[in-house]
Amino acid sequence: MLQDYQEEINCNAFAQRVYLSEIVSMAQNKLNALSSTSLDKNLIKIVMQQIIVENYNFNRRNSNTLDQMLNFLEAKQARLEEEKNALETKLDKKARRGTRVFVAFLYSQIFFVQYGTYVSYSWDILEPIACLLGISDMAIAYSFWLFA
Repeated sequence: MLQDYQEEINCNAFAQRVYLSEIVSMAQNKLNALSSTSLDKNLIKIVMQQIIVENYNFNRRNSNTLDQMLNFLEAKQARLEEEKNALETKLDKKARRGTRVFVAFLYSQIFFVQYGTYVSYSWDILEPIACLLGISDMAIAYSFWLFA
């Protein structure tokens, strides 16, 4: 009966020794309380069965409580996973938008400098503007590094 119970709860060898020592100490206490009666094989067997049944019922109640806690934690984990996925999606969209704005800004600068140099104006007019664009790019990059 005891081995069946231990196999049901998947005890390893160390846990079995600890469990057996607890059962033996409880049996000694119960048998000491019954010291006024004569001890025979049947009485010891009945006491051992009572102890095992009590432990089985106690562990079964604890198992139900642990199962309820586990179900609660799994539900909470699922909810947190959904929130995490929603946040990751939102941050991914924000990062993509920022990247697109940055690339569009750089392409517009390149286009402006090329168009101004070869079509509308000359390099003599666009050189100080290009210098200021380079300085502004460095300031933007430094502020990004500073705040990110």
